[in-house]
Amino acid sequence: MSVFSLIPFGFRVSDQKLVDVSEVKRGKRCGCICPSCKTELIARQGAINEWCFAHVSKGGADSVKNECAFSFWVSVVLMAKQIILNAKSIRVPELKLYTNQAESIPITSEKTLSFDNVEVEQRLLSIHFDVIIKLENYSIAIIFSTPERQADLSDFNIFKSSTIGILEIPLSKTDSLLSQRNIAGKYSEILSEYILGNAANKKWLYHPRKSLIEKKKGLQLFLERPYFMVSEPTPIIEQPKRQIYNKPKEPIIRDRRTIYKTTYMPNALPEIQHSDYKDADNYKCIKCGSMWFGPHVCKTCNSHFYSVTYSKR
Repeated sequence: MSVFSLIPFGFRVSDQKLVDVSEVKRGKRCGCICPSCKTELIARQGAINEWCFAHVSKGGADSVKNECAFSFWVSVVLMAKQIILNAKSIRVPELKLYTNQAESIPITSEKTLSFDNVEVEQRLLSIHFDVIIKLENYSIAIIFSTPERQADLSDFNIFKSSTIGILEIPLSKTDSLLSQRNIAGKYSEILSEYILGNAANKKWLYHPRKSLIEKKKGLQLFLERPYFMVSEPTPIIEQPKRQIYNKPKEPIIRDRRTIYKTTYMPNALPEIQHSDYKDADNYKCIKCGSMWFGPHVCKTCNSHFYSVTYSKR
């Protein structure tokens, strides 16, 4: 069964509280309604499938399913608010900001904060927050983000020079945590550890010390390292030099008879021996009157256009 079709938490009408499916009686005796659409719920506590709440459908199962498509995330967000409202401490992560010179500046360390004053569903500077934790010198506004609603960083620029820190707790990972088998519906314990105990599941969107350090050092700090900054220098690996072996060219040997019979040689010709041209003819140049034996190119005119054969040898 898909986790998004489950309702891990129901709203108990008797005491007006969100409860885990393991905290109520089985079936319709649970006395709970859906936190999203207010439809009556039944508690399924079987031995094979995951424990969960389900809508009581009376001939309108399709309409209930369509109208209550976000029951899972609505119930998780409401239970997260109730967990912090009843808590006394929370673990917050560390925060490092970066300059435009790739220098990291620590803002706060990972620690546990104790508190007594908590408010839910509050608006600060026209922005809605799920929970606000009030401490001695400053406050922490918490946003629970889900796949259906994301935090917009551009909205938090108005909190500069304020004493309010903004903390985001993404709940998108809770679907895999709550879909584990053999947990017998103890979803509230898993969600409580995820929200209160684990600092890695949280992210600072703004911290009041940011503006103080910027004014003190005269720097502009960034929440994330800019893309053009490199955390570690890239090692330079020298490539081995490629050895080139020059193979000597083999001399091209041609038959002299073939050269002089097929190739035009405009430069000085070597002396021709009669033994090299046994079948050669006697030639005469009708332009300059030269006579010779051998190839048909005139040595004086350096051309064969005016060469004629006048006798056979």
